[in-house]
Amino acid sequence: LTTIVEVGTYLDANRWEELILTKLPQLAKFDFRYSAYFADDYDTPSYFGQPNQFISPFWLERRWILEIEVEFENVIYVIRPY
Repeated sequence: LTTIVEVGTYLDANRWEELILTKLPQLAKFDFRYSAYFADDYDTPSYFGQPNQFISPFWLERRWILEIEVEFENVIYVIRPY
């Protein structure tokens, strides 16, 4: 699944947790990538610098860890299964 959006709701760990628990309870592998781009005026993406919500027992027990990569004008949020 690939989507292109301008909002940071895709980084709401509680919404993902609820979706997975209620609709995808057998999900064993979660591989997620969200890119936020710096605008021409170099405003930082809205989620940048926010507390990491992906550290609850739900995420840690599954070893689904949020990583943040900065590449030029992009901030990339990645969750890979370990």
